[in-house]
Order: sequence, then C-alpha cells, then structure tokens
Amino acid sequence: MIITNEQLDLARNGQVVRVSTDSGELVILNAATYDKIARLVTDDPRDAYQSVLNAWDAEGSLDDATIYQDLA
Repeated sequence: MIITNEQLDLARNGQVVRVSTDSGELVILNAATYDKIARLVTDDPRDAYQSVLNAWDAEGSLDDATIYQDLA
C-alpha cells in the first residue's frame, strides 16, 4: 500500500481518505476526527436512549418515553 503526500495532506486537513489494500479497504483520518467519532460510538446501549426518544415517531406516546427513561 502506498499513501501519497496528497492523501496525507487531505487527512491532516480533516478529510477522510480511503485506500485499498490486498486485504480490503482502509480509512485514514486525523486524530481529531477519530476522537469525535470515538465519542459518538459506545458499547452501552443506554447512551442511545435519548436519541431514540428524540427520533420517536410523532404518534408515540409519553408512556413510551417513560419506559425508555426508566431503563436508563
């Protein structure tokens, strides 16, 4: 795999760079971008409850929301 200076410059400037290897496709990104993504990804499903509630269908009831809040 060869990474060009142009690809490195893109990564340094916050762009995500995809490169192909014999074993598959890889993504190169700068540490600040990685840190932002890492904060969004979690192994604890309770961290997603508020997002689920925010996206809840307009037809949803407050009782449905209470069930999710009780699980948090």
